[in-house]
Amino acid sequence: MTDNAQLPTTSIAERIARVRAQRSAIMALPTEEKQAAIMAFDQPVALVHAFAEQDFLLLVDEIGPDNALEIIALASDRQWEHLVDARIWLDDRLDLVETTRWIDRLCRADAERTVSWLARDKPELLELYLFRNINIIVREPDLEAAAMPDEYFTFDDSFYMEIPELPPRVEGDATDDSLRQELLRDLLNRMVDQDHHLLQRILLETIRVLPAEAEEGEYRLRNVRMAEKGFLPFEEAVGIYQAVDADSLGQTPPKPAIKNPDTHGALSVPLYPAGKIPGDNGFARALALITDPDAYAGLQTEFAALCNRLIVADRRSIREPQDLADAVRKACGYLHLGLDALTAENGAENPARSAALIERHSLEQIFRIGYGRCLKIKWRAEKWRRQSWYARAGLSLTFWDEAWTGVLGGLFIKRPLFFDNYKTGQTLYREFSQASDLRDAEAVVVQAEAVDAVLALISADLDIVQGGSAPLTWKNLLLTCWLHHVLGIDETPTALSADQLRNAFDRLWPDSKTADFKDETVKAGVINWLSERTGLSPEAVSQRVGQALEDLFDELLEEYGPVRKTGLDPRFIRHFLIL
Repeated sequence: MTDNAQLPTTSIAERIARVRAQRSAIMALPTEEKQAAIMAFDQPVALVHAFAEQDFLLLVDEIGPDNALEIIALASDRQWEHLVDARIWLDDRLDLVETTRWIDRLCRADAERTVSWLARDKPELLELYLFRNINIIVREPDLEAAAMPDEYFTFDDSFYMEIPELPPRVEGDATDDSLRQELLRDLLNRMVDQDHHLLQRILLETIRVLPAEAEEGEYRLRNVRMAEKGFLPFEEAVGIYQAVDADSLGQTPPKPAIKNPDTHGALSVPLYPAGKIPGDNGFARALALITDPDAYAGLQTEFAALCNRLIVADRRSIREPQDLADAVRKACGYLHLGLDALTAENGAENPARSAALIERHSLEQIFRIGYGRCLKIKWRAEKWRRQSWYARAGLSLTFWDEAWTGVLGGLFIKRPLFFDNYKTGQTLYREFSQASDLRDAEAVVVQAEAVDAVLALISADLDIVQGGSAPLTWKNLLLTCWLHHVLGIDETPTALSADQLRNAFDRLWPDSKTADFKDETVKAGVINWLSERTGLSPEAVSQRVGQALEDLFDELLEEYGPVRKTGLDPRFIRHFLIL
């Protein structure tokens, strides 16, 4: 960390570089040490102002808003404005409870400055807040002061005010209302001490407020300020999920190059999003190859704006760095898929080409190319489902058994997710992030399409489900129909008895005590049976469902290979429908 005893440098560029280095060092510190390190720096005000507004908000959230009052007091007006913009709105409505809490925090940080800032820079917000929280009566000259209600108070015998009690949001908890009444009285007292005429003007304007129009106007201005940082309105932000083909990249002009940016502006580059980028990612590897500091700073800002747009589009609430890390991982995953589609050759990454692409083209467009690859698989799955045999038969998605149901279920939701099944983390589903995720999901769709088509051709009778002890799946439907063929039962298939299952296994493996599902003759028999039922050649059947059958027999071998045929217990059998 920078030595605080160092003498101030005379060059502005050197001072900025020193503050920038200190800022980066503080970002890497544990949460509990960050505020102390800022206050120990010899230029704490310059250091706090060096944080981009969204970084400052996350820093305050990380430390804890009520614990970060020292650095809130040092923040710039723009940083204060972003704190308020990001925290006091609930969708398009002003959240009065959060407004009270944040004005109270600003007052505890620096009360005199807060009153001046609200009156000077945020008068419309202050008037709307007062309108919603106090009742005002202007005493006419011919009206005696004694005629005014007892519960009203005044500073000048002209404007009489009352702070009505509000019902608590949680029954029995009056904390918020107590804080509100205390804050309002403190604000009014400080305003009258600072400038009595200013208070009169604000109260007069408060009486004239049209709340719906005032709230809409404040919300519109707030959206403009948030949009400058990438927090677009939801209706615009959701456009990030519009698919784009890789071929379209050559049809769009490159983004303008960043040349000699304002030195002071370099301090406002957001660092939190870039600091959360995972290292094992194609975008991260491409970003590491950017050597031009101006281009690197521009990409940091652009990446932060992309993450902010995703936050709005996903209706996320970012209250701590971990919440931001989730949005960063999502952005990096689809950027990786976009760069993979544009640069990969024979499955191998090309970081140098990727670095050239992110310098030349917008990250938003590359993200949409990556996301479009997922949507293509989703659209294929949905098109198949609409015309599939299983849907016409009225079967649920669980018909495709656990693994395929998980993959297909992730594709059928509005924004597709990859069925990870806790393999790489602590979640059942996650965002697509690797080309292998796309291949795995598409492979399941292809196999489900093929199995569905084969089941439609063999005209499997769903009466087989009657009396079965296990839920109906494509696996036990297909295998039970096959065992009817093995047993020579010609009537409409029904669930098997335990004795019929053992008899079928005895016919298949007469010389073995166990069911030998690695027997290639048995696998060939299934292919030939399907060929007879579907009218397709054995080669065509193998080409369509060969891989699905291979995986199924591997599963059967693992499940039943160690079990003696005489020890088969219908209670634990799910691959065959047993009475």
